[in-house]
Amino acid sequence: MELPLPAPPITLHQAKQNIVVRHLEQLSHMKMNDEKPPPESDSGIPNIPLGSESPYDDLVQWSKESAPQIQKAVKNRAFGGPDGSDIQWINALYCLMESATVYLRDSEKVKEAAEAYKREDFESAFKLLSESTKQIEEIAALWGMKFQLLCDLVDGEGSWFWSGPYCSAFYSEDPDAPFVGVVFKGTNPWNLGDILVDVNTSVIQAEQGIVYNTHVSNGVYKGMFMEFDPGRAYATARTLARRVVLQHLLHTQFTVPGVLPPLSVLGDLYTFGCPRIGYKHFAEAMKDNLGPHTGSARRIANADDLVPQVPPVVLFP
Repeated sequence: MELPLPAPPITLHQAKQNIVVRHLEQLSHMKMNDEKPPPESDSGIPNIPLGSESPYDDLVQWSKESAPQIQKAVKNRAFGGPDGSDIQWINALYCLMESATVYLRDSEKVKEAAEAYKREDFESAFKLLSESTKQIEEIAALWGMKFQLLCDLVDGEGSWFWSGPYCSAFYSEDPDAPFVGVVFKGTNPWNLGDILVDVNTSVIQAEQGIVYNTHVSNGVYKGMFMEFDPGRAYATARTLARRVVLQHLLHTQFTVPGVLPPLSVLGDLYTFGCPRIGYKHFAEAMKDNLGPHTGSARRIANADDLVPQVPPVVLFP
């Protein structure tokens, strides 16, 4: 019997188009919350200590002033070596820049894109969703990187909020240093739903197949995994990563579901100003499952920031 030929691998452009369609489909099923943040809040963008009233201008200035360090971090693929290696602060700076830049998404255009998609005005939906990240893409270009939205994250009721959390990726087109940095936009301090997620610190055991079936913070867990396909962020990031790798290495092979793209390794993890969402059970399972060839996990916090102090450490020795 003659076996069918395998489907040819899709291009990076096709992979990005597929991700956009899946994202718009997700947005079209969300309950759009019309409550905008206060005008003085600047859509929940954190203050960046450069003296400007414009976060975009701050990030452009910071990118230009730190260009040599950022270029070195990109050449490093923001990877500091095997687990246990000393922290490389130029990599941490670059990852902080990514984490701050994702706050520049235009939520109004995201909402308009979802509404256009519901009307089956697909051309407008694609255009509006692309325009929503124009400022992010401009800053990423200063670093020699590209940017791609992956999916939105929701509260426990599947509601979408202005400046709410979402998942995205910055990726390199340098054939000598291909890599993808997956970035999750964090809490909007003007969104009560986000605040309630942070303070809901009761312990819950995750379902089978999610965060190693371990004990984690109830609010964050339900906000990320309970309303939509729990593998959405991973699956879309993996699709993009596989295309980036194959584009530069000119090599393809079949992959096993649930593993990394071929010829790739998992690098470093950075969190900035995050609450204590994982417990000892989760930390041990994560270390065991990632294996010896991954990078390090770094938690960076401001001692004066209240969010990283939730829940109080004295309650969980």
